[in-house]
Amino acid sequence: PMITCTSLVLGLHLATAHVDPGMQNVNPGVYAICDGMLAGVYRNSIGGTTAYAGYRWDITPTIGLTAAIGGGYGKGPVIGVIPSWQLGKNLRLNFILPSPATKRGGVHFSWETPL
Repeated sequence: PMITCTSLVLGLHLATAHVDPGMQNVNPGVYAICDGMLAGVYRNSIGGTTAYAGYRWDITPTIGLTAAIGGGYGKGPVIGVIPSWQLGKNLRLNFILPSPATKRGGVHFSWETPL
């Protein structure tokens, strides 16, 4: 069966402003969101590659909440709950809360285009 999306968003991971020093701030990657279901890949803050999947709830037209699971941090799967705020038409700020696995947080910048 073919998957069809009533809402499709393509995104680019750009950069992260970290709370902790010594992290890689340039985090390029790509992602897609189909009716809330998302999947993507990016260069993570410790130099590895992270692939992830999850779901984003758009609570309002500008506020979202994502729950996802990913790898690439060397400690097994990482589960995250990430609130976000869309600024303007395309820029999204993702608020990365410190997790038990990474103990790091920051603000991640991404660029989204609805199709």
